[in-house]
Amino acid sequence: GMAVSSNDWNFSGDHNRTIEFWIWANLSIQEANEFLDFNDTGTGNDIFSVNGIDTDIGGTGTVNHTGARFRIWTGNKQILSIADLTLNVGNFYIGNSLTVTNNGKITVNGQIYTDWVTTNWINASGSTLTVGNELFQASGRDGNLVASATGNTIIYNESADQEVRDPVNGEYYNLVLAGSANKTLWDDIKVLNDLTIASTLNSANYDIEVGGDWTNTNTFVEGTGTVTINGTASQTITNSTGELFNNLAINKASDTLVLGGDVMVSGTLDLISGDVRTGSSTLTLGVSGATIGTLNHTSGTINGYFERWVNAAATAYLFPVGTVSDYRPASVTFNNVPSGSLITRFNASSPGTSGLPLDDAGVDVNNTFVEGFWEFDKSNGLNSSDY
Repeated sequence: GMAVSSNDWNFSGDHNRTIEFWIWANLSIQEANEFLDFNDTGTGNDIFSVNGIDTDIGGTGTVNHTGARFRIWTGNKQILSIADLTLNVGNFYIGNSLTVTNNGKITVNGQIYTDWVTTNWINASGSTLTVGNELFQASGRDGNLVASATGNTIIYNESADQEVRDPVNGEYYNLVLAGSANKTLWDDIKVLNDLTIASTLNSANYDIEVGGDWTNTNTFVEGTGTVTINGTASQTITNSTGELFNNLAINKASDTLVLGGDVMVSGTLDLISGDVRTGSSTLTLGVSGATIGTLNHTSGTINGYFERWVNAAATAYLFPVGTVSDYRPASVTFNNVPSGSLITRFNASSPGTSGLPLDDAGVDVNNTFVEGFWEFDKSNGLNSSDY
């Protein structure tokens, strides 16, 4: 049957219902870890409908209506900041020109969709949405996702392949890719704060901007796109097994990028602004003698280990290394054709005078600079003897 109510519904304790609910007021599940269960699987037109004008959804608990529809049919809705809800439903449908504003924490283990381009889901400041299926991708990818508010998080958590929605202005604040299988971009995105990859992120050749930390505990399929690190505070790239980018741009107006694992760039490394601190890790440009990558250096210093693949004679290879306070670049030119890679760092300590004088093309070298020296190590079979 059907239950229709214009009064607030407050559920305390577990409830099992075989009827269809139409609620025209506020919905609240009052007790933590309590459940509102429907006894059927909801494979037909079974609907849990929350209507009314400017009504609220709140509480802490779970709605189980697997396979059927949780529907917002009339009136904008606010999910309260105190809410911590899980909706185990087939889908969460939002009607024409409606806006759902999430101020709390909600998990939808089904798709969120609409048939209207004027429908909105807004993740407000500090809120979290976890979605276990598609988010505004069905029905022609209608609907608008607004996810740029400070402190909000979107979590894609499907156990199968899942599309990553392109939000308004391309902006997420925190973005988490969880679950399993592939999470695939549909457009360029800007992650204003942290990007966490706990499943497979397929860039599909789109570009990604990150203003916070990049943390990858699974797989990143880089494609032909560019990842830009552009926050104003300290940022990290962390992948314990090493991260591979196609193109990587560092464009930090202030502070430093810190490597939490080796980073390789197969295409173009753009050092536009901001320093890189590698620690015990290595930043590598190129992946082989055939793919040595391209360096564009405008500003910034690599404080630590920088490796470059080389394959040409009479070419000046720049190593833009240095210290926290000083840019101490090195340039190496090979006179015969090299094959392999060269690892360089600037050691900010006095080299001493042991072994001096040295003959440098007929000129005696009797002294050293106390500010430091460059360390060069060959790798990957580098065998040039004339440079």
